[in-house]
Amino acid sequence: GEMDGIEAARQMRQELNTPVVFLTAYADTPTLQRAKSAEPFAYLLKPFEEVVLSTTIEIAIHKHWAHQQVVQETVEALRQSNERFERLAQSLSDYAIVLFDAAGRICSWNPGAEELHGWSAGEAMGQNWALLYPAEEVAQGKPRQDLEIAECSGRLAEYAAQVRKDQ
Repeated sequence: GEMDGIEAARQMRQELNTPVVFLTAYADTPTLQRAKSAEPFAYLLKPFEEVVLSTTIEIAIHKHWAHQQVVQETVEALRQSNERFERLAQSLSDYAIVLFDAAGRICSWNPGAEELHGWSAGEAMGQNWALLYPAEEVAQGKPRQDLEIAECSGRLAEYAAQVRKDQ
C-alpha cells in the first residue's frame, strides 16, 4: 500500500525493538538519508555476498540479545533497589517520606507520613499531594510551584505544610 520498506522498518524498530538490516539496490543519497531515520543495524547493497549477509544478521541478532539481557538486568536491579528503598521508608516512623509522581499524585506514603498528616497510606495513595497544603497555599499555587522545584532537582527535601486530616 502506502507504506514502503523504510517506513515498515522504522515501525518495526519503534514498536518491536527489532534490529533492521536493509538489503537493497538503492544507494542514492535521498534513500540513504530516509533509511537512516529507521536506525538500521546495516545497509547492504546488492549484489552482496552470502557470507556478508549471514554474518551481518548473526551479529545483529547477537547484539540485540546482548542488549536485551542488559535491559533485563537493569530492570531487575531497579526493581530490587525500589524494594530496598520502600522497606527503608516504611521502617522510618519518625520521618514523613512521601513520594509523588510528575503529576503530583502520591505514590508512596510511610508510617511517619501517617503520623504527621493523619491519613492512612490507603487514603493518601493516588491523591494529589496538594491535600498536604493549607487551602490558602493551594489557592496561591504553592503545591504546583513546589512540584516544579521537585521536578527540576529530583526532590523536595522539606515543605512547610503541616495539614492534617483531622484539621
